[in-house]
Amino acid sequence: LVARHHRAQLDAEGVALFGRLRANALRMDAQLDALTEHARIGRRRLVPQMLDMTEVVRATVDDMRLSGADEVRISIGSLPGVPADAAMLQLAWHHLIDNALKFSARAREPEVRIEGAVRHGVAEYRISDSGTGFDPAREGRLFRLFERLHGEDEYPGVGAGLAIVKRVVERHGGFVWAESVPGEGATFGFALPLGRPDQSAQN
Repeated sequence: LVARHHRAQLDAEGVALFGRLRANALRMDAQLDALTEHARIGRRRLVPQMLDMTEVVRATVDDMRLSGADEVRISIGSLPGVPADAAMLQLAWHHLIDNALKFSARAREPEVRIEGAVRHGVAEYRISDSGTGFDPAREGRLFRLFERLHGEDEYPGVGAGLAIVKRVVERHGGFVWAESVPGEGATFGFALPLGRPDQSAQN
């Protein structure tokens, strides 16, 4: 309403202050949405079924309605199947793919690789990009809610995607990790048990 009816009456300082106010309100709205989504994952009952993870990732990419250029950048390997909640896993993959595309967009040869294998009795999944990477010493901060290693002026977002991925994976009895060399891209991985998730153990 202020923008529609009163903006023309503001001086230069007023316009600048209004712009900052609006940006802060939009950021708060996005943070509240992310916080709600994060909390909902913790309360929701798992509905596990045997998933073809390759198809889950392909469906996620389709649902994201990416540009042709972005879609070409993504290569999807053969991924092991696991019993898991399809909607939750699709949400996790959405955040991982979005993160990889965002941080590799400025690379000379942007690339996102999704791979998986069964190792040590669990299904492991990795998504690697050719982006900016991060300081390995700061890995512990990556999966915290609203933690950011880059400023908003560099890369958009509120810093909730990886925290949501962690919550989804841990609800299934799995774990997450990240690897990187600064300037040489990053790999985010997670492992899920091959057996059915224990509902009673989830919180």
